[in-house]
Amino acid sequence: MSFLHLEDKMLFLLISLIASMILYPFLEGGGIQEVIIQAVFAFILISGVYAVSTSKRDLIISIALGVPAFLSVIAVIIFQRDQLFHLLNYIFSMLFYAFTITRLLKYITHADKVDNNVIYAAICVYILIGVAWSTVYLTIEQFIPGTFIFSYKESLTARSDLIYFSYTTLTTTGYGDIVSTNSIGRAAAILESVTGVLYVAILISRLVSLYQHEHKD
Repeated sequence: MSFLHLEDKMLFLLISLIASMILYPFLEGGGIQEVIIQAVFAFILISGVYAVSTSKRDLIISIALGVPAFLSVIAVIIFQRDQLFHLLNYIFSMLFYAFTITRLLKYITHADKVDNNVIYAAICVYILIGVAWSTVYLTIEQFIPGTFIFSYKESLTARSDLIYFSYTTLTTTGYGDIVSTNSIGRAAAILESVTGVLYVAILISRLVSLYQHEHKD
């Protein structure tokens, strides 16, 4: 992991996250392709935690959460009809994303100065918030099938459908092609949209302001 010592280590994490999000819809659906993309995504997040951590404990916790999340993906592919493995995958994934986001936020808020790495880390957090909320939606759909539906077809067909819905909600774009049919799904969507607005308004704007102030001095 020598690349983690490069000056722009967070830029690597950011590019990797964006590439993973673009490639994921083309590689999901079961089989070796999905195993590969999930393994790569888990490695990216663990690398990100390692890059910003100040103790081995953080890396150990990250691996302890990331490995079960990855293994549960394999179990889902093998036992597609077993809903327990789907649920375990969602739970481990949510814990993994939450821990990664927490560590990145700690890195951002404790940074001595607002450099490029801090800006990149802040963007990474925003991307990961969207991924984490998609897992929340998947969990809701697991317990209450039909909570999220397409306006032009009968049902959701893939995880990427709710990743797409999550980002349109987080950014308050709201295309309306995927909608929630009950109050639980709507409440979750409201919370995510508020999270997205507050994150941009409070954290990103503050970092940009500090960054500009430093360079003026």
